[in-house]
Amino acid sequence: MKRFLATALTALVILGASTIGAGAETTYTLTYIANGVIYEQVEVAAGTTVTLMTTNLPIKPTLLCRGWTLIEGGTTMVKKVKIDADTTVYAVWQAPIWLDYLPGWLGFVKDLPGWAQDIFHYFLFGWIFEIWPAK
Repeated sequence: MKRFLATALTALVILGASTIGAGAETTYTLTYIANGVIYEQVEVAAGTTVTLMTTNLPIKPTLLCRGWTLIEGGTTMVKKVKIDADTTVYAVWQAPIWLDYLPGWLGFVKDLPGWAQDIFHYFLFGWIFEIWPAK
């Protein structure tokens, strides 16, 4: 009987120790960098494939964030990242697309600050939506 109790107690101690260690999950930090500063940080379980944020993207005067890259200053965008270590992604900036369709004589608009571009955009295109409202 003493041997049975000793064996049972040993088994409980071993099982208890293994379940305590099993609950610890490795996590890494996914860091989003925009404008040279941390935009957001997320803790992610190791081995997880993360779809990078596509909403609430950072903004910069006269530029829009079009996605994320793994290389600072890079232009090759990635949509998903497998997290096996602390990972940093960097914003990829691009001029608003509507600026590319301006006729040549309106090229000066690209040199205006972002708020002035927004006003110009409203006066150039906003009246269309007031004449033909969405149904």
